[in-house]
Amino acid sequence: MEAPTEYHSLMSEVIDWAGDSSDRWSALSETVRSRYAPPLPFSLDNLTPREVLLNWTYNRHCYHRGVKDNSRADISFYKRVVAGLEEFVPSALSIDHGMAKTLALKIKK
Repeated sequence: MEAPTEYHSLMSEVIDWAGDSSDRWSALSETVRSRYAPPLPFSLDNLTPREVLLNWTYNRHCYHRGVKDNSRADISFYKRVVAGLEEFVPSALSIDHGMAKTLALKIKK
């Protein structure tokens, strides 16, 4: 399912706002995590939109923490994880309207 363009734009705005800041990615991850209750049992094979967003923000945070700490292993690993997740982010944002609005408000502060 292809997400509407507005959600690709929101993903880009979130990336632009957080940039290379591990702290900002951490704040975004906490924003998603605080509004997330995992289904039981947790399954990596069938991620919900909120799980996609949580994994995306958390792994972006870890990547930028690796950049900050100059850890090539973290940079390499999390770069691959983020690349794999980002194709699903616009669709997740288009399905999870509440989180899309929350993230949009968070980056406007």
